[in-house]
Amino acid sequence: MNRQRWSAAIAVIIPMLLAVASTAEEKPAAPKPDGHCDDCGSCDCVHKVCVPTMTEKTITKVCWGYKCEEFCIPGPSVCCGKQCQHDECGSWWHFLWKPTCAEVRTRHVPVKHEVKRKVPKVEWKVEERCAACRMHGKPDPDCGIEGQ
Repeated sequence: MNRQRWSAAIAVIIPMLLAVASTAEEKPAAPKPDGHCDDCGSCDCVHKVCVPTMTEKTITKVCWGYKCEEFCIPGPSVCCGKQCQHDECGSWWHFLWKPTCAEVRTRHVPVKHEVKRKVPKVEWKVEERCAACRMHGKPDPDCGIEGQ
């Protein structure tokens, strides 16, 4: 009986997992190898090679700064007496205080800044190249280096 339940559960779960796996995002497939050079179209000694492609990506850099904020620190106060008051809860009293002085101080409050930067990114893809294109690759205008 237990084995039948497990078989039934597996029969339900496996198709669901396959459906989820098939709907996941997939990268576009690389072109199928046709035996021709992707650069010049030659059929002479074609091999698969990794070819870099320079792109840019945007990153967010968090920078911290500060701003100055002035505030007062009170000095000692002098007790001037007591005051009695009445309300609906009854009678109560409190002290009367007279401030004497205060000192101005400055504090640094942190401030967050976000800066978007564009940085270089290299994406690699597999291409078929003939011997001539592998030896004499296209020059990279950014680096001034020829070949791969």
